[in-house]
Amino acid sequence: MAMNTYELLTAAGHILGDIEDENGEITEATLAGMDEWIDAAEDKLGRIRAVITRTKNEQALLREEEKRLADRRRRLDAVLHRVTDLATSLLQAQEALGNEPKVKTDTYTVSLSRNQRVHVDHLGAVANDWLIHPEPKVDKAGARKAMLAGEEIRGLSLQPSYSLRWK
Repeated sequence: MAMNTYELLTAAGHILGDIEDENGEITEATLAGMDEWIDAAEDKLGRIRAVITRTKNEQALLREEEKRLADRRRRLDAVLHRVTDLATSLLQAQEALGNEPKVKTDTYTVSLSRNQRVHVDHLGAVANDWLIHPEPKVDKAGARKAMLAGEEIRGLSLQPSYSLRWK
């Protein structure tokens, strides 16, 4: 009996759950279980498609969660920066009044330390010895277009690749 879409996606979820139980690694056991589930079907591609669909949906959910967590981290970074600036201001004010920029209590000690950091006043005036240059990258899209038009580019070649299109 054929499985409906919900049953296929649920079964695919169980397969992904088994992989997650193995710390996200596809082990021989999880691979064997997935192969057995796929081989038991008349429509093997349908089951493969269900695993692909479920995996893509899980990835989308994780990307959303990553964005949410990154936003939360940025907000916490802003809070940390703000309260750190407040503490720094308090100790600077204490120093301006002629006191030592240090506070010691039973539970903590905090002091103001001075450091020197480099500020770039004018990038064009900085000697090349002090500049960091990025690694060169190949414009693969442009090179592909030129090579498909017949141009030969030394060090590059076109190689076939395959992808699936599900509809």
